[in-house]
Amino acid sequence: SPTRGWLVSNFSSGVYATTDGGDTWTRQYGGSIQGLLDVQFLDDGLNGWAVGWDGTILHTTDGGTTWFQKFIDEDGIDHEQTLITSVHPIDASTAVVTRVVHEDTNKMILRTTDGGNSWSGRDTKNADRLDDVFFADSKNGWAVGSDDVVLRTANGGKSWARYDVITDLKFLNGVELTSADNGLVVGGNQIWQLAPLPGQ
Repeated sequence: SPTRGWLVSNFSSGVYATTDGGDTWTRQYGGSIQGLLDVQFLDDGLNGWAVGWDGTILHTTDGGTTWFQKFIDEDGIDHEQTLITSVHPIDASTAVVTRVVHEDTNKMILRTTDGGNSWSGRDTKNADRLDDVFFADSKNGWAVGSDDVVLRTANGGKSWARYDVITDLKFLNGVELTSADNGLVVGGNQIWQLAPLPGQ
């Protein structure tokens, strides 16, 4: 809907919704959690996710009327020291998140296929930090992060391939796709255009 939307706050730890194009906002969630960094909904306006500090993952199936906190059960990871930087829902049960952790791990992307009840880590090819993930469709997605990291999946996030890009940036902060092979990446004060990879 062009008049319906959501936002999150890194400071007030809330999820806010509008139904009038942003003229007014209503707080939907304000539990005892740390700041939130990203919120994304499917086009149905019912299934949504919000993520942030301390490994926080929230999930709703009713447009934000009720939110449920989900947890990543993973040995050796202190979730109070984990930052969930972004989320992208693929369908009503499947979503992908990116994160920053202090422990030694290659699994900076996690995927759920059961509404957040369980998560599996994906090898992210020695990426130190990932800040954003976006899917053009149910199969094709990109993730970006520090040290010019660009990752791509063509199987719904089950596996990822790393692509080396040459920029004068240390951090790529956001990615938005218009199709599987076309979109925009932002970092610093620059915008880069994704294009079809050679041979594709």
